[in-house]
Amino acid sequence: MSEQEFREMVGRNIVRAREAIGLTQAELAAAIAIDRRQVSRWERGRVEPSHANLQRLADLTGQPFGYFYTEA
Repeated sequence: MSEQEFREMVGRNIVRAREAIGLTQAELAAAIAIDRRQVSRWERGRVEPSHANLQRLADLTGQPFGYFYTEA
C-alpha cells in the first residue's frame, strides 16, 4: 500500500467514525479543538492526523485507536 493509499484509508475510517456518531466535519473539529479544514484534509487523504489527534478522535467516537489504521 502506498503512502497516499494509506492516508486515504485513514480518511475513510475517520468519515465512518464521524458519521457513526452523527457529527459534521465542523462539529468534530470543534469537539477536538482544530480547524474544520483540517478534518476535511484528513478525510480526503491529503494529510495524516497526528497520533494525538487520532487519540482524540478515538476517545470522541468510541473507536479503538487502531480502528483508523485498519482496512474496512
